[in-house]
Amino acid sequence: MDADYAITRAVPHEAEVTCVRVGTTLAQTTILASGSADGAVSVASHPSVAPLFVIDAHRGPVTCLATWSEILVTGGADHKARAWCMATGECIHQFIGHTAEITSVHITCDGKYALTSSLDGSVRLWTMSSGQCRRVHALGGPVVCSVLSGLSLAVSISGTSPSNTLMLLDYKTGATCKTFINAHWVTCMDVSQELNVMATGHEFPYVIKVWHMGPDNDESHCVAKDKT
Repeated sequence: MDADYAITRAVPHEAEVTCVRVGTTLAQTTILASGSADGAVSVASHPSVAPLFVIDAHRGPVTCLATWSEILVTGGADHKARAWCMATGECIHQFIGHTAEITSVHITCDGKYALTSSLDGSVRLWTMSSGQCRRVHALGGPVVCSVLSGLSLAVSISGTSPSNTLMLLDYKTGATCKTFINAHWVTCMDVSQELNVMATGHEFPYVIKVWHMGPDNDESHCVAKDKT
């Protein structure tokens, strides 16, 4: 069977690639951003995959990336997040305040705010125009991953036992919309645009849980467990 895809050219790194992000600029250029374990971030154009620049973004591994128009936001194990101009490679802002590894970064759909989650147990809301921290949401445990959908942020918070608390928050106010107590460690998650379905992947047992985001929010609404 003929493949319906093609690998054009690889973007080189000198250490393990830890995260990738595909973005589109105002000029409708597709940009490929990738971070690595040595703290480097490479930004390349597609389809040529010609490197535009490589930056020493963090001291330690780059853990997450987000793009919006000409802006790239990076998060690192060095407790910092930074915003970069993808046209020039210039650092626009440093988002400083977390005290542990950044696990996720997001840019809101209007480009006005950045959100960062961290193993320090907090989610922070930043103003993109100034780089100032607008609000800190203290969630009571390490935030291992998060997903932004519209005005809502889904987060997974590690507990002291092999369990995670899953929460759906209003990203501006930090108000909790829904809470799920989950019996297994969460390694990744996603949520539908309609906010009616959430999926979580787990370290052990090897399952994907699919959660129904109905009016009730206990674990009985985990509607499917599929073996990977």
